[in-house]
Amino acid sequence: MPIWSVELSLCCGVKKQSAFDTDRIVTTQCPQCRTLWVEHVNQKSSLDSAWQGPKLTQEFLDALSHRREVQAQQLLKIMTDTPEPILDYGCGQAVFFGKAKSVGHDIWAADIALPADSRALKSDNFVQILRPWEIPGGEWGTVVLLDVLEHHPDPGSFLASLTAQRVVVKVPLLDGPVGRVAIALARSGRPRRLESLLLIDEPNPHRVFFTSAGLKNIAAPLKFVTCNRIPDVGTELPERMMGRDLGIKAWPLRVVGGVMASIGRVWSDTAVFVFSRS
Repeated sequence: MPIWSVELSLCCGVKKQSAFDTDRIVTTQCPQCRTLWVEHVNQKSSLDSAWQGPKLTQEFLDALSHRREVQAQQLLKIMTDTPEPILDYGCGQAVFFGKAKSVGHDIWAADIALPADSRALKSDNFVQILRPWEIPGGEWGTVVLLDVLEHHPDPGSFLASLTAQRVVVKVPLLDGPVGRVAIALARSGRPRRLESLLLIDEPNPHRVFFTSAGLKNIAAPLKFVTCNRIPDVGTELPERMMGRDLGIKAWPLRVVGGVMASIGRVWSDTAVFVFSRS
């Protein structure tokens, strides 16, 4: 069986050389902060541990597009007094950028690469990022990070590099009983779907899931205070999902979510936090 020899970039600047058989799951713990990393490598994946989920279907793409539209509308409701200009950093399809611009916000979009259907491609308010995690020059009143921060190896240092008065962050979230069950299952290797999640532990959250407390712990030393939080609810995706959404729908988490719903508690797999400088 073929062997891959791969250098994994862990958190805290740690790199580790590992060898994998094809189609293997390997768990590695950072020797400094003890964060657990779960790496999935197979013949079709890139060697940076990209997770290979089911093929994207049109049903999934349509549902995801609807979800982003709903999220953009929810976000606009709390951004009436947002300092401008606004930078939608890592804009991707630029759904929020398009919505905000259509209602008169002074907003700019920035990304290192854009999908062909991105609304930013047709706008003069697009700034090309030339280097990963580069912040475009300018006096930004607000920086919007939608599904961006969880991909940075050091979220705290990236937030510290922002000079904006306000930062809007949307991240994958595992809070309360659901979070504890998910992390315990992932660490025990059950169910297999959850093995592909990269976990973030306090007090050194890295990627791909945060807790509310963990994100606030990152922001607090930077003199950011939480002035709002929006749970991401009412935008379910189809059963055959990708990546972390597939893990969230694993049956143990569905059971926990159902119990919480039965007692009137709503949980979500993402949330938007609005931070302002104190």
